[in-house]
This record gives sequence, C-alpha cells and structure tokens, in this order.
Amino acid sequence: MEDSLAQHGAIPLIGKDKQRLYQPWCLSVIIKVFGNIISYAYLKNKLIDPWKLSKPQILIDLGCDYHISKFNQVQSMSKVLHEGPWFIAGHFLSFKRSEPNFVPHQSTMTYTTIL
Repeated sequence: MEDSLAQHGAIPLIGKDKQRLYQPWCLSVIIKVFGNIISYAYLKNKLIDPWKLSKPQILIDLGCDYHISKFNQVQSMSKVLHEGPWFIAGHFLSFKRSEPNFVPHQSTMTYTTIL
C-alpha cells in the first residue's frame, strides 16, 4: 500500500483531517486577474493600500492569474468581497470566497458578483 501511495503522490485523509487543513483558509478570498500579466509585487501593493485593514493579510500566487488572500477577521474578508478594488491599472479583478480543493488550471471564472 505504501508503494501505491508514493507512486500516486496521495495520502488518504478522513473528514476530520480535511477539516483541520481547510479551517485556517475559511477566511480567504480567491482573486482572478483578467488582462495582461501583473507582477505579484505590483498586485500586492495595489491591494494593500485600498484595503487599509487593521491586520496584515497573506497574498499567495496560485498560478494561472489566480491569487488567494487570507484574512484574520470576517469583517476584513467581507470588506474586500464587497468593496473591491475591481480594477487595477486597467485590469479587472474578480473575487470569490475560497473553496476547498481549488485548482487554478482547472478553474474557470464563469461569474462574478457586481455590486
């Protein structure tokens, strides 16, 4: 069995273990950048200023023009989801709540919330 796991690169997890891994990311937002490529540093700088959050957040490049931002408070996540910014340097940004098992190269943004 160990050979099979190593061969496929998979470790089976029970529901309790999955919840423990997903829980720290429950206050996260997936961000999709549309248009030309924007550097990670540029995007991070342009997001931090308008958000003006009391606690710093994490921004991770997931590839395929997707990023995930992790927040410490529900209010911070809600502010970002409802207040944007929706455009940075002419590039449209789409925001959605994080979801378990998100795979950027398999994902397609088919909708976005517009307030």
